[in-house]
Amino acid sequence: MCGIAGIINFSAKPASKDLLARMIREINHRGPDDQGFFVDRNVGLAHCRLSILDLSAQGHQPMASSDKNLWIVFNGEIYNYIELKEELSQKGYRFATNSDTEVILAAYREWGKGCLDRFNGMWAFVIYDAKEKKIFCARDRFGIKPFYYYSGPEFFAFASEIKALLTLPGIGRSPQDGQIYNYLVFGIENYGQETFFKDIFQLGGGHSLTIDLSGGGKKIEIEKWYKFFDGNIVAETEDDQNRRFLELLQDSVRIRLRSDVPVGSCLSGGLDSSTVVCLASKILKGFGAPRQEVFTSSFPGTAIDEAGYARQVIDATGCAGNFVYPDFSKLEKYLDDIVWHQEEPFGGPGALAQWLVMKAAHDKNVKVLLDGQGADETLLGYERYYVYFFKELARRGKIGQLAREFFLAPAHSRLSYKDIVKYSFYFGLPWVRKMSAVRKANPFLQKDFAGFGAGSRDFMTSKDIVSLQKKEISNYQLPHLLRYEDKNSMAFSIETRLPFLDYRLVEFALNLPSGDKIKNGWTKFILRDSTKGIVPDAIRWRKYKIGFEVTEREWLKKLEQKIIDKFSGNDFVSKRYLDGSAIAKSVLRGGMPLPTLWRVYNLELWAERFGVGM
Repeated sequence: MCGIAGIINFSAKPASKDLLARMIREINHRGPDDQGFFVDRNVGLAHCRLSILDLSAQGHQPMASSDKNLWIVFNGEIYNYIELKEELSQKGYRFATNSDTEVILAAYREWGKGCLDRFNGMWAFVIYDAKEKKIFCARDRFGIKPFYYYSGPEFFAFASEIKALLTLPGIGRSPQDGQIYNYLVFGIENYGQETFFKDIFQLGGGHSLTIDLSGGGKKIEIEKWYKFFDGNIVAETEDDQNRRFLELLQDSVRIRLRSDVPVGSCLSGGLDSSTVVCLASKILKGFGAPRQEVFTSSFPGTAIDEAGYARQVIDATGCAGNFVYPDFSKLEKYLDDIVWHQEEPFGGPGALAQWLVMKAAHDKNVKVLLDGQGADETLLGYERYYVYFFKELARRGKIGQLAREFFLAPAHSRLSYKDIVKYSFYFGLPWVRKMSAVRKANPFLQKDFAGFGAGSRDFMTSKDIVSLQKKEISNYQLPHLLRYEDKNSMAFSIETRLPFLDYRLVEFALNLPSGDKIKNGWTKFILRDSTKGIVPDAIRWRKYKIGFEVTEREWLKKLEQKIIDKFSGNDFVSKRYLDGSAIAKSVLRGGMPLPTLWRVYNLELWAERFGVGM
């Protein structure tokens, strides 16, 4: 896990090593173990390394092929590099390191762009072909690892973080109006390949970007290389299906334990992270490895405290438990740092819980953590999915099953029958949700901006539940969670690995019948059912999903005076978008919806911290 950066000038102007060094200094937290630079006339590559595989100097980047024609900077992990290395060795390739980086170079030489289909992992990498004068950039299937870029008339630049690009002359700090509108009104943080900065974009998950510099010109092509596999899951019995699912999940955890440094885990106490911890612990014991360090956020005395569940997992596995205790004083202490590392406005102060978990792992010198991200999107874990599931059953004429699932859902979730009816209108009728969001946000927007109407949440109109899942994985829900994961972890030089996002498991889950994911009123049924004897029953059959949440309402209440003070005058940065007087008056009366309250405050903090020119 590392940080990458680069500059490609479209003229004969040499790439500046000083500018490359400036970019890397800005993101050195991503890779404090080593730095490297490569310049070939108008092409410059830079890298900062977090040593995880092959800790020797042989893993140094930028790395070159044996003939020096190919050069690579790489951020991420290719978990199946051992199997690929063996296959390539049989084809005559020889390897000088034990790193997965060298395997990528050999795979690219052997299969070209087709190498991406063979990789199981998370990555953002750039390969420079010095002989053909081509640049090949690629991002993993689901966008776990970030890749930001700027493309102007004079040069192309890329980096693992936006702040590295902002160090370059010629790249401005103008805001992207559409992103800001979608954030303030709909709470959307990721929308396509745009960022909150007008001139900076992100390469989409499952996309590649090629620059052809041959012939003295420039040609940039972006291609979607990954598409979800659609097929039928063939299983004779439910037991066969459960067995296959568990085999895939176990293997996903197994290959994500490949590391030359210890691997720990995040543990919320919920089903997903508990499953990962239990499986990893079992595998590590088989290796004779030291007991696993796990890290949990706790809120003693509150309804959201999951420490008791986490302790059950710790007791069952023999892991070493580490607890952090987020509170308002810590939010005040770290909020500016979180804003800086997140780089774009984010969803709520709950980011603090994950931030403190990563800090605790760093303080324990744990450089790799497993996490349960991705299970909700692939296995229908969110309670809003009930609505789409019921619609699917109705469309298919499964009225008996619909009635059974409707009546069982409140028994196995925190939704009441009234909630389900309300959710049906809110999620089932797109215009209801859109108008509700606009109505809540408009009073606090400047009149000219309130009519901007940049976008709407088109995932609400998905034709079926699988289409909805694919949109949430590719465009909405998962991308912003992955951003939190990456930015919070790399702020502390920690690599996080996500077993539920092994592409084999994702494709298996998406192609399962919905009735195997929501069943007898339970979400994520196949996960609960298949982990019998592995995960404690009290956790397998938990009704409530919490995760790394915080006492948000209480914290925002304590922030009210700061928010009033910030928006009462006329010197706040985001006045082009926000009506400061309306915000201050509403907060004073206690009339602003909490999500809107956070968004206006966070937008202002972001604009101030990054010097955004509004």
